[in-house]
This record gives sequence, structure tokens and C-alpha cells, in this order.
Amino acid sequence: MNKISAFSRLSFPLLVVILLASRCADAQIAADAQIAKETPLVTRALTDVPRREVLVETVLLAPGEIAAAYRHNADVLADVLEGSITTRVESRNASTTEPATLLVFLVKKMGAPPTTRVP
Repeated sequence: MNKISAFSRLSFPLLVVILLASRCADAQIAADAQIAKETPLVTRALTDVPRREVLVETVLLAPGEIAAAYRHNADVLADVLEGSITTRVESRNASTTEPATLLVFLVKKMGAPPTTRVP
């Protein structure tokens, strides 16, 4: 089994959930939406997969923060390192008192932005 097919099979359920985040149905949620703080940790070309790179970053959501609706331009695997995240149409920090931190792995086209905000 090659590395790419193993990654695809393991991450497919997560990708489906993330890609379903398409629009904010509630205008108030959209008005209150904030931009989560993304901190890139490493970006490396995938030598076995032409024109693809891996990006590893942390994402910090402030207490009670609601991130604007977006879509990923990549295959994504995320792990909540600290706090609690609720994801439906938008990503939301479930706590109003503690920050939440995600560790995110993205496999994407070289040079492409990892996410695109949904209007």
C-alpha cells in the first residue's frame, strides 16, 4: 500500500466533514465571525508526489471565537491539542473562557493557499 492511498483512506471521513463547511446560514454568525490565528510551522515539498507539498500549522481560536466559513484547497488532517472545537458550518471554540489550539496537516498543490473564505 503506498503512502498516498493510506493517507487518503484514513483522512477521507475528516475531509468530508471539513469540506461540508460551505456557508454561514445565520447572518449574525457571519457578522460575528473572526479569523483564527494560523501559525505555519513547516512547509516541505513531497518528493514522491510531484507538485504537492505538506504544510503543518497551528490554529488558535480565542475563547468563544467563531471562525468565518471557509473551504480547504487541500487534504486535511487536524488534531485538537488544547480546548474544544465545534465544527458545523463554521468552526467555533466551544469554550467562552479558554482558547483552543489545533495542529493541522495539509497536503496541497505547491504555492496554493490552504484555505479560501466562503462569502
